[in-house]
Amino acid sequence: MQLEQEQISIFFGVPSYKINWEKNSYSGNLKIITDNEFNDRFVFCGANNPKAVYREVKAITKFHQDSQLYIAPIGTKPQAIGCIPLLCDSVLRFPVGVLWDHPKRKLGRTSGVSKILITKKLFD
Repeated sequence: MQLEQEQISIFFGVPSYKINWEKNSYSGNLKIITDNEFNDRFVFCGANNPKAVYREVKAITKFHQDSQLYIAPIGTKPQAIGCIPLLCDSVLRFPVGVLWDHPKRKLGRTSGVSKILITKKLFD
């Protein structure tokens, strides 16, 4: 798949859940970011704030109504959750794709329970 720079927004979780986890997300994707010159395509949102991701994604879509947009939520599950309403809504209005940083689950990567996110109303 060949994408234009303008079609990609990389959502990066800062601050991270735990100290220095943001380095793992960045270093794990560094080759792709530098090889494709995506250094200026970052959108920064809290790693555990899906509502902030949703607001940013919604704002970005205003500039991509006539073209395919790809979103890459690098890092946390709450960031990926923040993209879901737009993906559901975009089916009817404009094309949006998602690129995942770790599409294949690594054995032993996650265990136990950390922070739990509770919210009354996540999306408008």
